[in-house]
Amino acid sequence: MAGDWLDEYVEAKQDQWATNKVNLLLAQRAEGGAPRLFRVLADRVRDDVERYQTQVGGQGLQFYWRPSREFVVSRSQYPAVALTVTLKGVTIEYRHSVRRDDTDSARPTEGYFRIGADLAGNVQARQGEKWFTDAAEISAALLKPVFDALP
Repeated sequence: MAGDWLDEYVEAKQDQWATNKVNLLLAQRAEGGAPRLFRVLADRVRDDVERYQTQVGGQGLQFYWRPSREFVVSRSQYPAVALTVTLKGVTIEYRHSVRRDDTDSARPTEGYFRIGADLAGNVQARQGEKWFTDAAEISAALLKPVFDALP
């Protein structure tokens, strides 16, 4: 009888170790895949900005890649908009701001996507409970507020 509790305890401990091992593997995959996902996202955002400008007409939007794992989409004439997106570890942080005219102060909105991986090795981004499985979905979430602010 005394062995029953010990067997259960050891089994629970082994399950916990297995779970920790899987979580560590997923974290390593996310960390390893984060730079690639971010680069794919930056390319998609750049392409979406170019397509928007072609289809809607020149809106003065500029895309800038910064070598420090950051890119910016901005427009200097009013309404002035800025989107800054930065990769920090396994987090994609973003900041939107809009200025309607020279008397308006920028109203920044900040948020983030957490990068994760599944057992199959797919690297994805999550915002709250929603998973984004490709760069197009993330680009849409980032750019819609920018495009909405334009005339």
